[in-house]
Amino acid sequence: LTKNPSGKKDFVIKFRDQKNTGAHTGMKTQYLSAEEREKGIQSYLTFAAFNGLGFSFLGDTPIYLMAIHFGASNTQIGYLSSALQVSGLILLFLPRLLAGKNIIKVQFIAWLARGIVCSLYGVLLFVTGQTAVAIILIVYTLFCLLRTFGVAMDPPVQQMLTTPSTTGELIVGASNRGQWTRLLSLISSFLLLSLKELAEITGLLVLQVLGIIFNTSGALYLRRIPCREVVEYRHGRNLLVIFTESLKNRERMLTLCVQWLTLSVSIIFGFIVPFLRKIVNFPYNLVFLYTMLGSLATIAAGYFLKPFVDRIGSKPMLIMASFLSAAVALIWSLLPPSISWIVVFGLGFVTAFFQTIIGLLVSRLVLRSIPTRSKIGYTAMLNFFSAIISLVVGL
Repeated sequence: LTKNPSGKKDFVIKFRDQKNTGAHTGMKTQYLSAEEREKGIQSYLTFAAFNGLGFSFLGDTPIYLMAIHFGASNTQIGYLSSALQVSGLILLFLPRLLAGKNIIKVQFIAWLARGIVCSLYGVLLFVTGQTAVAIILIVYTLFCLLRTFGVAMDPPVQQMLTTPSTTGELIVGASNRGQWTRLLSLISSFLLLSLKELAEITGLLVLQVLGIIFNTSGALYLRRIPCREVVEYRHGRNLLVIFTESLKNRERMLTLCVQWLTLSVSIIFGFIVPFLRKIVNFPYNLVFLYTMLGSLATIAAGYFLKPFVDRIGSKPMLIMASFLSAAVALIWSLLPPSISWIVVFGLGFVTAFFQTIIGLLVSRLVLRSIPTRSKIGYTAMLNFFSAIISLVVGL
């Protein structure tokens, strides 16, 4: 702010030159350069690979098995099946709480912390019964809450790293990398739990230790992604306002409905694992063998979609895959407990294949529906209402 000879004040804006900056002025913007995007995509894909390993050990099947080992009820298992989404209730406060924070830093800290929290499972070596179940419920809830903070940042990060013509490619590429490493972790879990020395709870806790190691490795790669975007918060732009606005936009409203219906179906299919353990009486290693087959189906679905995911619309394939998934659900509901494991494995492969196709196509729709402004607010709203739906469906 300076004064000119006439006594009036003039505003003078000075720009500091920076390396690798935006168009004519050389000034960095929130948008990444081509080189930064390339670096970011490579770091993100590596993160996805480590995340596939980490999450497979820390969540999902091992948690079900630990809870069942200590005598968890069906309602408690129902909560565990929906906890990942139910934790989204915390997102009611996320935009205001994290306003101005770099989205990659938030995701990095959340991912790092969720691995540290899982070390509390070590207490299970000294307790039994419902006390142990309560510890599992509490620790897994904390794990899910921390994960939720990171997951809310994920769609804006993907959008930041891609263009409209490469969105599907990144989604499918990250899914394939994560599923390949998930498959590796499931094979490792199967082999470890087949050892007498690592039977029952000891083996499941060893898996948690491996999960913490790989989860931390993934967080370190996540931190390498270039990012200048921050969490936005505008006063009065709460989740209910964003939700109401989204319902008035026909395309976004339909995307939200499809996302929440798909989520509900995935939670219901999640009960297959406890069904195999509690009703069909599969041993631990055979349960992991089943999940390995599901990962193979997920990988197959990713490669099936990859050649044309960015070339065709999502609607035709979503309709077809949804009808086929509904038919598979009907078959599951009629299966007797005495069913052959060959039939179970075959049906599990088909189930995972169609669910993956639906999930990837819906993710692409959601990513394209994110508005330019209030990105975190929109994804927070999406996950918040997903949490309410998940709680109802899970219980």
